[in-house]
Amino acid sequence: SQSSAKMRHATASLLYITTIFANTASVLAFNSPRNLRQYRHPWTIVSSRKHSVFRYASASTSKDSTKEPTNDISSLSSTTTTATNIGAEIIQNLFNAVIQRDFTSAINSFASNFTYEDTTYINAITNNHDDLQNHFQHSASLLPPDAQIIVDAIACDDTNGKVGAKWHLEKNGKTIPFSSGCSFYSIDIDTQKITEGFKATEMLVKTNEKIADAVVSNAAKLSGAADSFVERLQQSQKDQPSNDDKNDNEETANEAASIIQKYYNAWNNRDMELALSYFSDNCTVQTEDPLFVRTITGKDNLRTHLLENADSLPSSASIICDDIAIDTSNGNYGVRWHLEVNGNALPGLRGCSLCTSDVELGLLTSCYDVTEAPVKLPRVTKGSKYVFSDLMALSS
Repeated sequence: SQSSAKMRHATASLLYITTIFANTASVLAFNSPRNLRQYRHPWTIVSSRKHSVFRYASASTSKDSTKEPTNDISSLSSTTTTATNIGAEIIQNLFNAVIQRDFTSAINSFASNFTYEDTTYINAITNNHDDLQNHFQHSASLLPPDAQIIVDAIACDDTNGKVGAKWHLEKNGKTIPFSSGCSFYSIDIDTQKITEGFKATEMLVKTNEKIADAVVSNAAKLSGAADSFVERLQQSQKDQPSNDDKNDNEETANEAASIIQKYYNAWNNRDMELALSYFSDNCTVQTEDPLFVRTITGKDNLRTHLLENADSLPSSASIICDDIAIDTSNGNYGVRWHLEVNGNALPGLRGCSLCTSDVELGLLTSCYDVTEAPVKLPRVTKGSKYVFSDLMALSS
């Protein structure tokens, strides 16, 4: 019956969320931060002796990659940003100010009426510059004096003031563990001040594959899935659309929608082959969420992940795009999103993504997805400072 189906979907959602919180709490209780050394990420490193500056990571291994970092945005590679990207300059100035402990300049980057949310912590900061300055001071106090912010990719849409960025932190040319993340900003074009900021950082605690598989299996059963995962995977591979079918499907879609929105729509409709059609064959997708922490390479592996992800949630679950930055100069997309079931937002399942694309092919080449922390910290606690200070020692 319809009521029993709703009950199964609600139970599946509850199982998903409960498992996330239980797993996170257990790992926090029984694992020392010093045992987390294995979770280093293979980011491109650009060594430098210059301290406390904002700079972009170079994707090149040429001699140019060893140049001293610069604060001059006009010297950056055109494949990353250009001097005309006002949004990139504003975010650059904000990051510079925080890392250099110039907190007056940092808070002056924000409008009088603003909302800033660092999803590692409880509650957003709204229209209170003193609270914002305290937050930046506390965040900076957890970092070594020679920390650097490395922006790996950025999407700037100066037509609407939206900016998305993927970044990580380094100390003395080494990546600081658990320091990568994604941010999304809204900027008032007239005043060139930030009105909204949303920051999601990779989780300190990682869910292992066995727990993820268990959640997928149990959630699929509770949601009343008719076919097994393996059967649907095999069927999905058989049902790959031809080019004509893909063109027909795209013609019926909203032509004004971005490729990201089309991908979300396909996933929400559980049309995984259509969703996959928006990715290049050698695509890379990295996920940092309470259930799936993995790097997926290639369409076949991405197909498996998409089906597993769908199986972990009720069939009524949908990805809702809250805001998007479309950078036409480099084909990058910044996205802020959340997850819903039957039109209701699920707690602790908001996130931020940065995707790159091949402009000529019109296909996504990579995506980095970060979900907010399921267990949040108070704004200032001795415990949180101990944990992050210990992590700083790991990177030395």
